Amino acid sequence: MEGNNTGFHKYGLTFKKLSSSEDYPIWRQHMKHALNSHGLWDYVNGQEAQPPEPQYGYKYIAPTVAALRLRKQQMDHEEAISAAEDAGEEPPAQAPPLMSKADAKDLLEEIEIEIKELKRWKDSDYNTQSMISHMVTSSALEPVMDSNTSKKLWENLEMHYQVRGPRILLADFNILVSSKISDFKTPVEYIKAITEAASRLSQMGCAIQDHITVLLLQQGLTPEWNSVKARYLDRKERIISLQNMKNLILQGIPVPSQPTKPSAAAHHASAQTQEPFNGNCIRCGGWGHMAKHCRSKNPEQVKKKIEERRKRRREGRDNDGQPSKKQRTEDKNPQDK
Repeated sequence: MEGNNTGFHKYGLTFKKLSSSEDYPIWRQHMKHALNSHGLWDYVNGQEAQPPEPQYGYKYIAPTVAALRLRKQQMDHEEAISAAEDAGEEPPAQAPPLMSKADAKDLLEEIEIEIKELKRWKDSDYNTQSMISHMVTSSALEPVMDSNTSKKLWENLEMHYQVRGPRILLADFNILVSSKISDFKTPVEYIKAITEAASRLSQMGCAIQDHITVLLLQQGLTPEWNSVKARYLDRKERIISLQNMKNLILQGIPVPSQPTKPSAAAHHASAQTQEPFNGNCIRCGGWGHMAKHCRSKNPEQVKKKIEERRKRRREGRDNDGQPSKKQRTEDKNPQDK
């Protein structure tokens, strides 16, 4: 789906999908780390090369010994005819003799191994292509749909979306200043992304000193890594080496932050800032608050007092049993009735 711009699926990838040249540098870093972590990067860089096709054209299913003997005889005859024609000689009229059964069995074992090896490679390469394709939006994937291997797909994506000129400097700079350790699966991947971006900038003439890289590494630590930040800030040395900073991160243990429960005073203050409740509390019977904000320690006693007060009001009496002020006023001025 085009609307879902993050790639959360069976691989557990959550970074933004590739949609334009602006996304490519950071996307490339995340994608490379993801492929490495799944053991698939060698299919992209060509180190895991495609095995040769199995002998005698058997791509998917190995033949029987008898079928293999006949196939080899037929193909050897065709090769002999072709070689004779190229040399201007008379082609052989008869096919060569069948190979022995023992030799056919040995050849069959080789073909079976070749078929299995090619199938393993194709399955892994298809898995690599699927993983890359899932992290590219449909519109960005359209120009490279004809890629038949993961290596070709990667090269075509690079050709279409590789940032060139000054933009590549800005792309690596964005990696340095915006990357967070939580964006990566492991601290090792985070450290590698920062140090490689700094190295590329240095190679292009924008030297990034090691102590600046140290500052950038600690800047990308999220609250779960506050213990590492504290160890870094508590050091007496003003500047520490890049290797020491790497060790601090690799030896650190992230602690998930726990949500804090608000105090009773804070809860009451929050309740006070809300709009007044126009009704009676079902816990104590009091007016102007709900049961969840009720602070009465003895709600039954409060309910009883409220009911007595309401009864006296209905009867026109004060708390001491005497006529209420309103009733006394009405008795003095009967003509106002």
